[in-house]
Amino acid sequence: MSDYDYTYLSYGCGVQSTALLVLSALEQRGVPKVDAAIFADTGDEPQYIYDYLEIVKPWAEDHGIPLHICSAGKLSADLLETDRTFVAIPAWRPMDDGREMPMRRQCTREYKVTPIEKKVRELLGYQPRQRIKEKVRCFLGISMDEVTRVKPSRTSWVTNEWPLIDARLRRPQCVDIVEEAGLPKPSKSSCHYCPYHSNKYWEWLKKNHTADFQKAVDFDIAIRELHKDDPMYVHRSLKPLGEVDLTDYQLSLWDEECEGYCGI
Repeated sequence: MSDYDYTYLSYGCGVQSTALLVLSALEQRGVPKVDAAIFADTGDEPQYIYDYLEIVKPWAEDHGIPLHICSAGKLSADLLETDRTFVAIPAWRPMDDGREMPMRRQCTREYKVTPIEKKVRELLGYQPRQRIKEKVRCFLGISMDEVTRVKPSRTSWVTNEWPLIDARLRRPQCVDIVEEAGLPKPSKSSCHYCPYHSNKYWEWLKKNHTADFQKAVDFDIAIRELHKDDPMYVHRSLKPLGEVDLTDYQLSLWDEECEGYCGI
């Protein structure tokens, strides 16, 4: 018997969270059926993510798990509107000594965590600022190969759990779980302009999803037009994305990602 009154899955539309959705739907590997899965749409996901949602949403609902989609608005539009409250993505900026440094990140909490928790409050029947009486837990799709991304909830009424880690599962096993359920393998879930992308991903996006890559190039230009006195870039090389040699895989990625809400 669960110690929690309500369990939801923070769905990212990537490999790991889709595997977790499958395990929950089929009640396998010790994963119980969640009350709901929730996807927070930043408005800037690549088109293939929206296409995948069209496949996985009815599958989940056919297996007894409602998949809700919520949003705090279009992140890129908010970033480019100077009259809006400042929202930061971890864009790269040059330091005085020439090194690169990412900006403070607010996007995950404001466009992923907060809208999902707002949706949970709504599903439980609460108004804003009402005290949550139920014991609530959130399942996050983080596998053994991503254990550094495990972080406790910063919200007092939510307890985070990581069933894939409890089941000792790694990403290749998650791919097998998804495909054995009859679902296609998901691609990486994140905003098309996310500064944490590797050259390998950028190159793949440019080759296979040209329109999404061009949106990232256009956004990269736009943020420098907006902040001419403080230039920032979506690519760690501090070069315009459209001019970067994406075949150079030597540039390492900043070893930090959001705590299980993007890229899973």
